[in-house]
Amino acid sequence: MSQLQREMRTPLKQFARSESRASSGSGIRSPSMKSPKTDTDPDEFDQDVMDMSFMRLDDLLRAKLQDNDSLPSPSTITGISMSRQESRANSMIGSIIDGEDESSAANAEPGEEGGVIKIYKISDVIAALAKSRSKINSSSREFLLGELYRMIVKKPLSTSGAVVNETDLELLVSFVKGARSQLEFVFALRAAVAYIASDVDEVATTAIEQLFPVLLNKIYSPDETYEGVRSSCLIAYASLLLVIYDESQCYGLGDSVETLMELADGYSAGGLSENDEDVVVNTLNAIAIIISLIYKANRDVNTLVQENIPQVMTFLSSEFSKKVQKAAAIVVALMYEVFDFGDEDDPDEPYDDFEDLKSIINQLVRYSSKKVSKKDKKESRSIFREVLHSLERAEPEEGEEKEILSRFKLNKSKALPITSWFEYVRLVHLKYIFGSELNLHYVASKEVRNLLAKPDDESSKFNVDVEEPHREDKAWKTESGRVNDVKRDQKIREARELKVREKFGDLSLE
Repeated sequence: MSQLQREMRTPLKQFARSESRASSGSGIRSPSMKSPKTDTDPDEFDQDVMDMSFMRLDDLLRAKLQDNDSLPSPSTITGISMSRQESRANSMIGSIIDGEDESSAANAEPGEEGGVIKIYKISDVIAALAKSRSKINSSSREFLLGELYRMIVKKPLSTSGAVVNETDLELLVSFVKGARSQLEFVFALRAAVAYIASDVDEVATTAIEQLFPVLLNKIYSPDETYEGVRSSCLIAYASLLLVIYDESQCYGLGDSVETLMELADGYSAGGLSENDEDVVVNTLNAIAIIISLIYKANRDVNTLVQENIPQVMTFLSSEFSKKVQKAAAIVVALMYEVFDFGDEDDPDEPYDDFEDLKSIINQLVRYSSKKVSKKDKKESRSIFREVLHSLERAEPEEGEEKEILSRFKLNKSKALPITSWFEYVRLVHLKYIFGSELNLHYVASKEVRNLLAKPDDESSKFNVDVEEPHREDKAWKTESGRVNDVKRDQKIREARELKVREKFGDLSLE
């Protein structure tokens, strides 16, 4: 077992109860087996994605924070509205930054300037991390990177006055490149991805030119020594494709599906390590994101689906773990959902033996193993049953009510129903980007809401039900204003895509 795996597992028991309480206020609710329209345990989806390693990082960060008993008490910071975790984190940041700052007063308390407690910002943490390693040791760097991610996602940067810029992103990429441990790498990478997603139009070019090559090298390099790095790069890469390529023409993006499929096929079913399973799962998730992007671009996905669905189905085999089977089943469901069946009298088909596919999924619905807990069995059957329902209803009749696959909880009283696998797979990657604060970003950002909008749901692009900053702009109060903004966004996406093709050709990953 690698160091990262040991560290990421250790705090899970300690924080399972607190995580359960925290996640009940935001996140996604998995569908009930009895009724898809009935709310169920709000922790079910969080438990579902907990087998993805990125979900354990928040627990690890809290564990590191609580292990520092020498930190000043939260009461040290008076007159400032901060949670206990934020107060302790701010104190630790101060002890690291100011404690290593030769210009700080000899008798000053960490983070204290003239009797006033300093509240550290994102730019302060980035500047501290840019210092020599002799100034910031490895343990402190890991903490600062984890805390930097929390600072980025705790509320939308556009509402906090923080400005996303290329200079800071270049530094974040350098932290990824210079990481000397697994934990340092995954924290730095997640912080960089969240920073990019906070204002993608501002830094997309830098992300493409500087971070993409790092990710692709780690994904396909046979010499990668750190376990967990390849799987982290895969979900980071897919998440960046989502936020950068959404609503673009996606030229050449389909070619990368074949290369990713070859990567997944390289892992045999027998004796996969947990890290190998994470690689397979995140590879399948990346394929799902690419298919969703091409579908939203109104490009043909039929050939792509027909060529790859047999290979995806191999991961439904009983030789694979539940989480691999689940990822494969969701990709298959998405493929059926976006497939154009054509003429009703002579329909095209994603897979030539539909009864065989149904039989495989039915076996997974009845899945039972003594090695799996009763709760995990119930969750698995729920996912596989929803997949089976989706396959049987791949072409819903006109006017037929959509079934709810899950619910994305915005607050204690409001939830957004998720009615498609298109939304579901994107939501997983948005969860990676924004973590437990995804609900805040969904409410505050039109761009985040649009990422869940299907191509046939144009009305959601102009959804004004949720209040946004700067919504008083008169351009948004007229149809012409909306059209002008759409044209502007389209030009930005076209310019960005041209930049990608100039640097990487048609995004072939070979």
